[in-house]
Amino acid sequence: MKYPIIQFIALSDEIRFRIVNILKQSNSYICECELAEILDTPQYNISKHLTILHNAGIIEKRKEGRWTFAYISKSLDTFMAKILDAFIRIQGEIIKSDIGKASRINNCD
Repeated sequence: MKYPIIQFIALSDEIRFRIVNILKQSNSYICECELAEILDTPQYNISKHLTILHNAGIIEKRKEGRWTFAYISKSLDTFMAKILDAFIRIQGEIIKSDIGKASRINNCD
């Protein structure tokens, strides 16, 4: 597929959209176990969603022992960076709830 179609396909899923919004607003690394808790979704599903976002070039992943941490890619082109910046302006109740949960979670156990 051609750019930017693959990125928009990756962002078309609600869980992936929420993951990107959480990562964008947190502006830091977040463990996939924390994302699973925030989104009330099994960790194996979060892992699959992170792989799709990674393959689309939207996020980067970093492995530390058994934990995988995700963050917004620092090598995004200007177009995709502006699209993701626009996500911050989308403040539905679900997104507000996700951000609230993310601010209370700070480690993987």
